[in-house]
Amino acid sequence: ACCVLRAAAADAMGGKSKGDTSKKKDEGTSIRKYLMQSLELMLLVSTALFTWILIKMASGSDSPVVVVLSGSMEPAFYKGDLLFLTHAKDKPVRSGDIIVFNVSEDETPIVHRVLNAHHRRTDATMYELLTKGDNNAHHDYNRQYETGLYPPGQRWVYKRDVVGTARAYLPYIGHLTIALNEYPRAKWLLVGGLLLLVSFLSRGELLGVR
Repeated sequence: ACCVLRAAAADAMGGKSKGDTSKKKDEGTSIRKYLMQSLELMLLVSTALFTWILIKMASGSDSPVVVVLSGSMEPAFYKGDLLFLTHAKDKPVRSGDIIVFNVSEDETPIVHRVLNAHHRRTDATMYELLTKGDNNAHHDYNRQYETGLYPPGQRWVYKRDVVGTARAYLPYIGHLTIALNEYPRAKWLLVGGLLLLVSFLSRGELLGVR
């Protein structure tokens, strides 16, 4: 009877030891999963930032991608269109070019067409521009009808005001950005969705490993 009790106790201890070991393995696996998910998320964010920096360097513009927020340039561009800009500092802007400019740091940048361009004889890269929206009745310096967009005392768009020249566009893609700006809660939903997507992808890859 004594031998039987000892054997039972040994089995119980062995079972407990195996259970503890299995539990520790599960905890280690969970930690590795979370670490892998965190690393993949960091890699995703780093890749996006690095890509954005490369795009800025290649385009020469601090804002190489912008979204049209109004209908002032219809039918060339519509609200929600995504514009791709370049800004070569050593090349002049010509009449007919569609530019994005910002005449006030507190205002949203404007995308309009260059109506007139005046260049200096000694340096063609220095210019004064008069702009107008294709869908607007008057140009942007129009104090008579109180529709002017330039600050008081400014008659032109100068080189310092230009963000870039529109080179290509994707229609309607920018409506997502407009929606996120109009509904701030949607930003958190989007971020949460991306985190869940990364989490699910990570779990799927880990479960598929043998």
